[in-house]
Amino acid sequence: MNKPSVTHWSTQEIQESARYDAWHHALNANYGSWHSTKHSGEDFRADVERLRNGSLTLIKCTCDPCSAARPEKVARAERESFAAFQLVVAGRERVELDGDACELQQGDLFVWDSTREMHFEV
Repeated sequence: MNKPSVTHWSTQEIQESARYDAWHHALNANYGSWHSTKHSGEDFRADVERLRNGSLTLIKCTCDPCSAARPEKVARAERESFAAFQLVVAGRERVELDGDACELQQGDLFVWDSTREMHFEV
């Protein structure tokens, strides 16, 4: 039986000027390759908590406003594919999967395929 592992990551310990670049790296490390864009403001805050147990990974992610795109060519080039079940715990998120857009709100569950073109805005 696998023993679960939990990791925590936060911009809190990172110098303010380097926080968004660190977030971009964390986003890509947890969800595959994305081209991200920071919204207004100098500071950027984000926290990621990841629990892994065998082939199941649960990620709790909170962040300041930002957006990112994952073009189809980039998505299909990933070594690993996965299905993601994304629950919006607070706030709103606009997502676009294969050209179909929707606005997610607190309590909404969104299922997406990592091999498909996608865009999000928080």
